[in-house]
Amino acid sequence: MIEDIANVLIYLVSELIIYLLVYAVVFESRFHKSRVRWIGGIGCTIIIHFLLLFLYGKYDAMGFTFISMAVIPILLLDSNKKKHLLLYPFITICASVASVSGSFILALFLGKSAYEIVNGSWMTVGCQGFSIILLLALSVYKKDKKENFTIHISSKQYLIFYVVAISEFLMLGSIQLLSGIGLETKLINISGATASVACITLVAITLWQGIVVNREACQRERNELNEQYMQLQKDYYNQLMEQDEKMRRFRHDMNAHITAMNAYCMKSDSKSLKAYMENVMEKSALYDVEVYTGNKAVDAVLRQLVLEAERKQIQMELEGSIPAAVHISDYDLCTIISNLLKNAIEACDKIISDEHEKRITVRTGVFQSQLYIQCRNSMQLQSTQNALNLISSKKDIHNHGIGTKNIEDSVKKYHGIYDHYIENGWFVTEISI
Repeated sequence: MIEDIANVLIYLVSELIIYLLVYAVVFESRFHKSRVRWIGGIGCTIIIHFLLLFLYGKYDAMGFTFISMAVIPILLLDSNKKKHLLLYPFITICASVASVSGSFILALFLGKSAYEIVNGSWMTVGCQGFSIILLLALSVYKKDKKENFTIHISSKQYLIFYVVAISEFLMLGSIQLLSGIGLETKLINISGATASVACITLVAITLWQGIVVNREACQRERNELNEQYMQLQKDYYNQLMEQDEKMRRFRHDMNAHITAMNAYCMKSDSKSLKAYMENVMEKSALYDVEVYTGNKAVDAVLRQLVLEAERKQIQMELEGSIPAAVHISDYDLCTIISNLLKNAIEACDKIISDEHEKRITVRTGVFQSQLYIQCRNSMQLQSTQNALNLISSKKDIHNHGIGTKNIEDSVKKYHGIYDHYIENGWFVTEISI
């Protein structure tokens, strides 16, 4: 009995590791930080399997994991539970493909049936190790390449996942069934090994298809944003040219304006002088176009955001400068600034109490070739926890939080630092690149 308990426990641990690795490595899911969830979830799973062990035996206890491991998407993963649960059947079937492949290959070498391998406790755990090795190798590969391997998840992608999972279940399940009824062992093992390798290839192609779709979606989004930034810069440069033309005409008539104002001064006609000066200021174009940071690409984006803040009665203060020649591309710089201020404006716009002012302050500067950006915005006090977790309170949560992800990706590209915290009722974001 002690040996059976040890076998079940080792099998559970290996299964748990496989499922966690699939979620973390393949689908880039984040784990919940609550110790209570982890202790409770894993503890309940172990208790259930030990009860099955004592009531029905070792093999029934080990075969129940496809249900009990649902504790991972339900309790151990942070947010997006619906997405994780919808992925679970695909993960359940496809995560076992490598183990099945290992069982057929091992059976081929040992001259046994795959059925005997699966029902041999230490050999079963060994086959599980084959899946773990593949997933760890994939994790190392992803870190080494440092590319975007995020898988696009949509209704069509779910359909593809389920079709692939069901197909592999029928294919490998039937071969495993034949392995257990005593047919030609070597032929079954060869068929099972080749079929399982083909299934692994199919899973890899399916996941890669999801990655390609995601990259295409990201590229489309990048192109659209680039077009928006270019249009904003075009409008900004046109305004600068108009301002320059007005200033040129103003300088041409400067002597006449000074003579006229001097005449009003001589007559002590302060009222007429004031009206004339206001007219001069209006026609001179001195304040037609604001210069916020000195970087024209950023200023073009800021102009629209400042106007949006004004419409929503949000006070915005901009301090500091950004050199025109900076080591960050205009696209990434505009992406960071744009999303920072959009998030800040959205947070301020949610303030409903008159006691809290709607205010945003942005400070920028360069020190020793490092660009520093600090954005502070006032916020509704009840939103503190969501702000810290950067979780959108909107109903369509899958289509929000993209701005924050874009900031993270842009900062990560330049190996920068991205931090956020709450300070005296202010949500503060600090970036160093």
